[in-house]
Amino acid sequence: NDDVVNALIDYQFTVLDALGFRNGPGHGEVKFCRGSPVLIEVGARCHGGEGAWVPIADTCVGYNQVDVAVDVYVGRGHVFDALPERPRTLPQYGCEVMLVSYQDGVLRGLPGLAEINKMRSFLRQDMLVKVGDRIRRTIDMFTTPGSILLIHTDPAILDADRRRIRELEHGGLYAVETRI
Repeated sequence: NDDVVNALIDYQFTVLDALGFRNGPGHGEVKFCRGSPVLIEVGARCHGGEGAWVPIADTCVGYNQVDVAVDVYVGRGHVFDALPERPRTLPQYGCEVMLVSYQDGVLRGLPGLAEINKMRSFLRQDMLVKVGDRIRRTIDMFTTPGSILLIHTDPAILDADRRRIRELEHGGLYAVETRI
């Protein structure tokens, strides 16, 4: 929804201006809730996530915050100046699906990864647990078992794959021995 996206972007610009951000990268998390943007956090830094999002940004927008910040820092400010204020079109759509575990125990396998790896929008998996590790019920970012990067030209395919991953999290993705 372009109206929602533009409202989120406008809100983030307002937040950055209110906090006096004038130079350098800014990271913000904003959600659209009950019809309006809500600030989760903001920081004077590039987005984190160990850079897992960079391939999504490069593919879907054509550039990423890290490379542009480096360009500016090394005297190539014209690269930043040439960028649009907001993306005009997206040649592809992408997302990072942060995985959820609903069980505590010992991970005995990841049988659902085979299906995920065959999805039409699959780009990459970044698993933080391996067979034999203790897996915990996900309650925060520190207990996520990993993430899956998805990219596709058709947002409906991307969304269907994302929804299927959520189904697999409830049964089929993990083989967990709960008696430990």
